[in-house]
Amino acid sequence: MTTETKTNPEVDKAVDKIINNRMLLSVGAGLVPIPWVDVAAVTAVQIDMIKQIASEYEVDFNEHATKSWISAIGGSVLARLGASTMKAIPVFGSILGGLSMAALSGASTYAMGKVFKKHFSEGGDLNSIDFEKAKEFFKKKFEEGKEMAKEMVPKVEEEKAREEKSAEDKLKDMEKMREDGLLTQREFEAIRKRILKA
Repeated sequence: MTTETKTNPEVDKAVDKIINNRMLLSVGAGLVPIPWVDVAAVTAVQIDMIKQIASEYEVDFNEHATKSWISAIGGSVLARLGASTMKAIPVFGSILGGLSMAALSGASTYAMGKVFKKHFSEGGDLNSIDFEKAKEFFKKKFEEGKEMAKEMVPKVEEEKAREEKSAEDKLKDMEKMREDGLLTQREFEAIRKRILKA
């Protein structure tokens, strides 16, 4: 990483907000109960995060290079894959794998965001990353991120449960309207699909 610093408090604040938002999304993606889907979702979140960070620091973005750096720097991908595979074990695997994946995903996204924030703010771009320094910094921030992610998991689970309950309530209301003759079966099915997709 280079040493010429491009510090701008407003940009730094905006980037921290991007990192925290994407960390929250990664925790949510890590709770997806389908093996492998969660890994793809978290990677997509991280790519989008780095794209936004690059934009804030006015650095050219390249998706292919970003994917390569995510894979190279975040050696924890294998650990994430292990947690994802664990979800394939019925009942307990899904619960344990989901919680592990959620915490690892959030921590990994946080650390990755901090690596690119530091690098871009020091005048670097996607062609000038010092791999060893970036990996070392990632490990340090990953430990920080794990503690933060553990606190986020219950909140994200609560929010998901609220959304599911809300969808159930909406479906009950729609069923009542169908029974009362206010909705046809066809209308009910169309609304039901929309509610379940939301």
